[in-house]
Amino acid sequence: MKIKLSGIIASALFYFLWVCTASAQKNEDKIVFHYLKLSQALSRSDFNKASKQAASLASESASFSALKPGSDLIRNAKNLESIREGFSVFSDSLKIAVEKGQFVPGEALFVVHCPMAFNDKGADWISDRKKVINPYFGDEMLHCGSVKGNLKSSKK
Repeated sequence: MKIKLSGIIASALFYFLWVCTASAQKNEDKIVFHYLKLSQALSRSDFNKASKQAASLASESASFSALKPGSDLIRNAKNLESIREGFSVFSDSLKIAVEKGQFVPGEALFVVHCPMAFNDKGADWISDRKKVINPYFGDEMLHCGSVKGNLKSSKK
């Protein structure tokens, strides 16, 4: 009886951990989805789509404290330039969270850099492809930038 009960408890614990992990992964995948959609809207200089995706991204990322500074900026943005500024902060926070293993995306991602963004200060963003589609300049300089490399997590 003890062995059967231990097996049931172990199974229940395994299931609970699996559900929690799967739920967290789904949330992380949603964040990446909305992040990439926001990047796409910014690259097209489409304020309406960008503001909707910014709101969705801010909502989905609310449970990740490491992403809060960028989330707050994009949530409160009033124009394309302020969304882009928040997007830059969010991108840096997301990159750090992935590198530290605090956030594990379900797909391969790349870090891309535009040296001319924000008056030549430069800015990174994250992409799901190696082709440069610049969210900071939109259609003015759509292909300005270069892929720096794969975004890798310290968590395996």
